[in-house]
Amino acid sequence: MKKVLLVDGNSFFYRSYYASIKFSENLYNSKGGVYTAIRMLKKFLNDHKYQKILFTFDLDKKTIKHKIWPKYKITRKKTPDDLIQQMFFFEEFLNCLQIQFFKNIDFEADDLIASLAKIALKKGFEVDIITNDRDLLQIIEKNVNLFFTQRGVTKIEKINLMNFFDKYKINPWQVTDLKALIGDISDNLPGVKGIGPKTALKLIHQFSKLEIIYENLQDIPLQIKNKLIKFKMDAFLTKDLGKLKNDISLFPEFEEQEYDFYSIPVINFYKKHNMFSLIKRPKIQNKFKY
Repeated sequence: MKKVLLVDGNSFFYRSYYASIKFSENLYNSKGGVYTAIRMLKKFLNDHKYQKILFTFDLDKKTIKHKIWPKYKITRKKTPDDLIQQMFFFEEFLNCLQIQFFKNIDFEADDLIASLAKIALKKGFEVDIITNDRDLLQIIEKNVNLFFTQRGVTKIEKINLMNFFDKYKINPWQVTDLKALIGDISDNLPGVKGIGPKTALKLIHQFSKLEIIYENLQDIPLQIKNKLIKFKMDAFLTKDLGKLKNDISLFPEFEEQEYDFYSIPVINFYKKHNMFSLIKRPKIQNKFKY
């Protein structure tokens, strides 16, 4: 099968930005995140080959989910201004490399990935996804693989249908049911107060999904039952907000393409942003073609 790579641009760039602050003096406090992101992408593509690469980004604005739940992600820290500025430079680099990327005022990067993955599967592609967003676990299926970046791209955890249940003890389609019960601190989603991961897993294993749990409250111990009844609205709100939208109208291009890190536009980008160390060609040619 031909393969497409979908990259959660925010997740990818956040990791490169903070890695540049922690480990690198090169371009520190100016464009270090861009420099590190380019090196991370080159490193990954040395080891994995794709016919097409697509990025998605958040717009750092309130989305439909914020309108439904005003407290959505309210606990998150404000994105540093210099990170936002550097991300614009990185998008400029992607344009030079001719990598298509997507943004949407109503939806987040992971929603866009879910939609792009669905389109790619229909066109017969195997889909690899680079992310740190565990919401994307729910879209794993046959021919969809997640690469969780743990340290740059030198330490990566690959999750697919083969190892999913052994690791998480649920199926991908039950990810939002589990979240509905335990909540999500990162996204500030409430879940059912007082139900932790162990109890939630027992309920999922017994009843398979949230709706069936609530259809069988008579079979659940009284203490847990009372919590489920009291926080029912929070549970279903959390499940709804946790679901990724996979039918956004997008128009990705899937024609076979080379990605040349030493094309004239890319070299000019390196020079413009004083990234001269990236101009030197390695012994291995950095043209990537599936």
